[in-house]
Amino acid sequence: MDLQIEELPALQGATLSLREQQGYSLADICNILEVSESNVRVLLHRARNSLFLCIEHFQKTGECCTR
Repeated sequence: MDLQIEELPALQGATLSLREQQGYSLADICNILEVSESNVRVLLHRARNSLFLCIEHFQKTGECCTR
């Protein structure tokens, strides 16, 4: 798929990578990125939603999504 973590907005990509790939806790991510916990939750939601929408598009059409 064309939409990859690197193609997400910087903070969304970093948050998703830190949480899902590297296993950091929300508190650790807050400290690393210097943002509030509520902001981390929003960033995770938006990043996951973008990826899920891309996957859904691929499942329906068989085509990669574009930004």
